[in-house]
Amino acid sequence: MAAIYDEIDRIKKEGITQEDLDKIKEAQRIDRKENLKNNRTWLNSLRTYYQYDIDLGEFYDYEKRVEALTTKDIQQTAKKYLTDKNRYQFLLMPEEGE
Repeated sequence: MAAIYDEIDRIKKEGITQEDLDKIKEAQRIDRKENLKNNRTWLNSLRTYYQYDIDLGEFYDYEKRVEALTTKDIQQTAKKYLTDKNRYQFLLMPEEGE
């Protein structure tokens, strides 16, 4: 767990590299393209947008929003949300007989 917390702290202090961000964006594009072939993605998206009264235009602007992300955005988000206050730690134990 220490390695994970060290990496989170590093991102909060230094941010991520542009190379890492580019890899993340590419992975998001690939996942999105594959997910859009699935009816479940459409159903879940429509339900969520309707339930939370979110403008459906945001669904179609997803790629633009991903492309607009910067390394600074990631760093600021890490600082805001990856805090000790928001940290939970779970220990998973194997079921008996495994």
